[in-house]
Amino acid sequence: MHRYRGEVRGGTWRIVETYPAVSADTLHPALALAAEIGNGTRLAIADADEGKRILKWADENFGPHIEDNLAKVAGDALVLKEEDAGILSLDSCAAFPMRFRSTWPVWDLSDDDEDEE
Repeated sequence: MHRYRGEVRGGTWRIVETYPAVSADTLHPALALAAEIGNGTRLAIADADEGKRILKWADENFGPHIEDNLAKVAGDALVLKEEDAGILSLDSCAAFPMRFRSTWPVWDLSDDDEDEE
């Protein structure tokens, strides 16, 4: 659970407090990741290794939901064959634990599947 407090000035939300406490250096890239979902076709990545880890996590956790439009590493981004904000949001959900697991706990759904076996 996240909570943010601040004021909206000139159409911009100025966050002054978070719960749990998070530095601006962590919050800015987390919000930027969330903002990328709306473009529907690409998700910026640090490098190919990060892209491969994101794709692996996405496949393990969301496989049946993304299998018809799998993202591929293309330079500095994961790119979908066809624009699909829903699938991109799942890839973004996979990127979140790669980048922010040390700040926010993330439940790995594939671990839950292993418990059922």
